[in-house]
Amino acid sequence: MAAESSLISINYTSILDKNWAEQPIDPRKLQHLMQKTGLPEIIARIISAREIAVNEIEDFLTPTIRNTLPDPFHLKDMDKGAQRIVDAILQGETIAIFGDYDVDGATSSALLARFFAALGASYLVYIPDRVKEGYGPNIKALMELKSKGASVIITVDCGTTANLVLNEASTNGIDVIVIDHHQSSTELPKICALINPNRIDETSEYRYLAAVGVTFLVTVAVNIMLKKANFITYKLPDLLGMLDIVALGTVCDVVPLRGLNRTFVVQGLKVLAKKGNIGLSFLSEVAKLNGEPNCYHLGYLLGPRINAGGRVGKSDLGVKLLTTNDEYEAIRIAKQLDEYNNERKSIEIDILDQAMRQAEEKSTSNQVLVIIGENWHQGVIGIIASRVKEKFNMPCAIVTLMGEMGKASCRSVKGFDFGRAVTNAKLESILHEGGGHAMAAGFTIARDKISLLQSYLNSKFAESQEFMDPHISHFSAIIAIDGITSHLAKLIESVGPFGSESPEPRFMIKNIFIHKLDIFASQHARLLIGNSHLKVGKMLVATAFRITDSKIGEILLSGKKGNFHVIGYLRMNYWNGNEKVDFVIDDLIEG
Repeated sequence: MAAESSLISINYTSILDKNWAEQPIDPRKLQHLMQKTGLPEIIARIISAREIAVNEIEDFLTPTIRNTLPDPFHLKDMDKGAQRIVDAILQGETIAIFGDYDVDGATSSALLARFFAALGASYLVYIPDRVKEGYGPNIKALMELKSKGASVIITVDCGTTANLVLNEASTNGIDVIVIDHHQSSTELPKICALINPNRIDETSEYRYLAAVGVTFLVTVAVNIMLKKANFITYKLPDLLGMLDIVALGTVCDVVPLRGLNRTFVVQGLKVLAKKGNIGLSFLSEVAKLNGEPNCYHLGYLLGPRINAGGRVGKSDLGVKLLTTNDEYEAIRIAKQLDEYNNERKSIEIDILDQAMRQAEEKSTSNQVLVIIGENWHQGVIGIIASRVKEKFNMPCAIVTLMGEMGKASCRSVKGFDFGRAVTNAKLESILHEGGGHAMAAGFTIARDKISLLQSYLNSKFAESQEFMDPHISHFSAIIAIDGITSHLAKLIESVGPFGSESPEPRFMIKNIFIHKLDIFASQHARLLIGNSHLKVGKMLVATAFRITDSKIGEILLSGKKGNFHVIGYLRMNYWNGNEKVDFVIDDLIEG
């Protein structure tokens, strides 16, 4: 089952022109880890590749909030922001929550809403319309919230760079608290509090948190202050019971799954499995989530449906689903979000085809892809950017032009900080608006500045010192079909959750033969593979997603049956009470 441990690996060139090599592991360190922990070799190899110290293994495998959560008051302005929220609760003021329309914004808003509801506080929630209002706070909406009685407005997952709007709100007597994680400019808004580990003057090590993670720290701080204030009218909220919401936002915002984020997700998945949030429970049913929930379910089944409301439907549906305690409403919203998600998919198909053709042309002469479309739906360009980034392993910005202005969504690869590049481009007056974080960003640009932006991004990419060669990829081990079992797949799952900066371990199976191949959902393939052209020995079901227009698809659909090595990962498949292990193919190597 396990490969020979070595610091030297053979390189394999795939049909996708990737160079694959077994992850180099120091055999002495590997043996030491196995002896100290009793872990199987294949799990020890995966952990060794993540450079986890032996004395940190227990916390890595079983992370707890108690051992991981920092003092929330280490963040700048946390004391001021939490105190203002406490004062509002004690004095019966109305607090407004202004959230972003993506999953991180929806979960951050829902977390605060459930928190305030548990305290019996008066609150309002406002989610802007993506097309009509765009990203971030606008003065019209803030003044509308004030007219409804809000004296405190908390923006979540937005607001850090909205200086003009927030300064105007402050002069109109609104106390504004920003809870965010996007990078700031050199000038900060003049507001009550800006709680953001990525503000320019912050020294926190928790820069990797999603907005929902920062929001959780705020609720912890408020709970502490309420306890000190002898707040006994209501029982303090059970924050651990809301970690399912935190996990959802953390995974879907593609922030690094390490440290506190990893703890949020591990513990949040346990909460999700208990089905205490009826909105998430019914959404899981609609999305046909089978088995124990994992990161795949959060990122690919639940997240896209929450997002669909903000992309092509009603922007506040995600928050309503996550906060409702009414079963009828939960079922209705879950079904509506599922319908919007199907609509989003149909819109996406045509745009994706156009974007891929452009990317093919531009990938040979650029380091960052800037893809342009006329009147492409704003609600799907983020998904398109992700798809293009995944296929070409290059940072990608998808720009939809509407007249003389364009709006863009960006996705990046490890080593290139797209958020910083966008912030700097705004300072250089290349962009009208823009911001984000390392792996995802957005901006507004004039049509006549796009070629300048392309050159600027290419130059910033070239300057990046952290970028790792995108053509070198590693697999954890070479494994045999006979050794692939549900037990092995579950052992590998125990090293998860997997996501940004914690990639799902890849494995190589050598010399496979395809006994059967079926296309499903028009673009995916399901294969039955073995190690011989004869139907002897163990057979394995493998899946290859989105292959009908790829080089993998060309090979698989050509009729060639054997002499392949495959690279992919193991995934448990639960259906109708049964469980089996699938091998998901990422790449092919011709033997």
